[in-house]
Amino acid sequence: MSCDVPSPVDEDLEPDDRDDPSDRWSWVFWVLLGTAALPLFLAVASVQHLRADASVMAPYLAGPGYPSAVFSDRWELVESLSTVGSAGPLTAVAVVVLAGVVASRRPGWLVAPGARWAVAALGLACALWTAATATLSAWAALGEPTARELAEAQDGSPPTTWVDWAPGAAPQLFAVVLALAAVVLCVVSRGPGRSRPVDSPDPPRWPDE
Repeated sequence: MSCDVPSPVDEDLEPDDRDDPSDRWSWVFWVLLGTAALPLFLAVASVQHLRADASVMAPYLAGPGYPSAVFSDRWELVESLSTVGSAGPLTAVAVVVLAGVVASRRPGWLVAPGARWAVAALGLACALWTAATATLSAWAALGEPTARELAEAQDGSPPTTWVDWAPGAAPQLFAVVLALAAVVLCVVSRGPGRSRPVDSPDPPRWPDE
């Protein structure tokens, strides 16, 4: 009669191959990621709301004898009524912090599976949105004055110049750089992979009786 002794737990397995009780705290990372994306989401929602509901901007565009507002006039008003200017910098700073956590894997309990690509995706979205809105702002502010701006200038409201545009644009341009840096950091960093178990000798067997 032979009796096989059950194999003991293999101590050569890497910690990543075992159940990690700290995994139950990985939801904190997703909460932080959602919080980082919130300013960007609110900015997109506010722009969509202003675009869809013309009645919101109508009181600001009304004026006796003023020419009809064109796209650049409307965009400048959207900037003043929404969080377009501040959303990019806020999200970019949060994304850089999360990218540092993912790249260093410190604290380890905070890093969730798939965190690296989730942060990279948010950083890329932040960079694209901020670059697009900053470009529109530059075009609206530094382009040829519209008929409405010329009419407002005659009433004592001078058109926007690059001196007026630069202070508000600098944080947005910096946010693009930060967001792209976070994307690069996430892409080039590689967390420790799951190691294969080291080959161990066969478990002891009782001699046949």
